[in-house]
Amino acid sequence: MNSGVVYALTAYVIWGLFPLYFKALEQVPSLQILAHRMAWSLLFVALLLAVLKRWSWMRLLREQPALLARFALSAVLLSSNWGIYIWAVNSN
Repeated sequence: MNSGVVYALTAYVIWGLFPLYFKALEQVPSLQILAHRMAWSLLFVALLLAVLKRWSWMRLLREQPALLARFALSAVLLSSNWGIYIWAVNSN
């Protein structure tokens, strides 16, 4: 079986099981879950970048403010997606 198919099936299973996890956190406000998800994701990515020593792209952000704006927009859209998903699961 192609590794891409395995990755896709794994992603579908994970996304299918996420509502069970968020339902278990029904008493926790959706914004708090979102804040934790954002904070822990930031910490994980920062640690990963530190271990792999892949900080060179940060220079581009100083040189190209439009790139920083695109990153900021993508962060807002991704956070909105996460927040709406968590809210939808918890409000059912």
